[in-house]
Formats: sequence, structure tokens, C-alpha cells
Amino acid sequence: MSQQPAVLPAVSQIVRLRVPGSEDDLPTRVEQADPAELLVAAPVGQLDATVVAGELGSFLRGDREEAVPVEVVWGSTRGECRMRTLLVGVERRTVALWRLEVTGPVEVDQRRRHVRVNTKLRVQISQVDPSESGADGVTLDVSEAAFRCSFPSGRIDLEVDSPLALSFDLDGSQCEATGWVHTVRRNQGRTDVVVLFDQPVPCAQDLRKFVLQTQIQQRQKGRP
Repeated sequence: MSQQPAVLPAVSQIVRLRVPGSEDDLPTRVEQADPAELLVAAPVGQLDATVVAGELGSFLRGDREEAVPVEVVWGSTRGECRMRTLLVGVERRTVALWRLEVTGPVEVDQRRRHVRVNTKLRVQISQVDPSESGADGVTLDVSEAAFRCSFPSGRIDLEVDSPLALSFDLDGSQCEATGWVHTVRRNQGRTDVVVLFDQPVPCAQDLRKFVLQTQIQQRQKGRP
């Protein structure tokens, strides 16, 4: 992971928050950004009972004065960006906002941590907003942490950092995962997207097994 000159997420960009007590990232939207502070829409409806009972819930109720550490994560063309912040306040506007004080530099993770294989799986993606339609496509390459997929253009409106739900068949078993769009490329009536999975991936072990088996089979056939 490298430290880069500060390139903050843009206003209205979707980011993910990692908060104490939660195993899941919390997607939200940037409302204001400057080098010292971010304002993001409060993801209050996404907090489970464990989080509400912990230090974050205590801060939001006003029972705790000490700021709460929150890691902000977002995608860019350079890789996954991360930044350490502190939740120092809540503002009540049209929507509730969290005020995040920046406490560390933007770090960019460009490493490829997982084996990937070129293979085609049927995959369906849909946006988190239930009013939006989904699209059927195929994978171009697969790892246990990400898919590169291809879809007919115009079936679904995809932008970098959009949260997605995925459904796909893996050796006869139906698997589901959530993630976010890392890159989008449109060419000749097709849209290719790289989707990074939210962690932990429910079917990570099945994906790992599938990738390794596919890699062995391809090597036996002389494919890279």
C-alpha cells in the first residue's frame, strides 16, 4: 500500500465506512470534502444491534464525548483508497450528516492479492436501489475478491463506486455477494466492469476452490 498526494473523494461519490463493531462496510455518500474534514450522509439505518450497543452507538446517543475512529474507503482508477478519520460530530440538516475529521493521508492499495482466472460464468447484477433494473452478463475473469464482467450496454446504468448486488451459479450452487464498481469501460455495445466484493464474501471458500480447480485445468490444457 502506498501513500499518495491527497486525492479526496468527490462530492456525491459513494464511499464505504468501516466503524467499530461492524463486520460490514457501510456505504454512504460524500456531501462535502476538504483536506481537513469530510461530511457524509449518516448511515444510521444500516447499524446493527452490536454497533448500536458499542462505542459508536454511545457517541451517537451523546453518552460518549471521545471521537470514534472511522476508516473511509473508496475506489479510484489507481486502486482502493483508504483514509483514517475520526467521527467528531453529527449535524442535522435535510439529512443527518456525520462530520469526519481527517487524521491520516490517503493510502492507495494497488496490489493484486488473489489468483484470478479467465473463465465465463453467467452473472446477474443489480443496483442496491430496488427501483433500478438489473442486467444479465458473463464474467471475463474471476477471483475470490473480484469479478470482471461484460454486459450489453444500456441494460443498467453503472458508475464507478456504485454499490451492487451479484448473483451467479458456481458448479450448480447459487451464490450471492455484494460489492462496488471499481472500473467501467464501454466499447462496441458492451459494458465491461470490474466489481470488487464487499468483505467478507459469503461464498469465498467456494470461489477459492473454483478458481484453483479452473487454474489447474487450464494449465493442464496448456493455457496461461
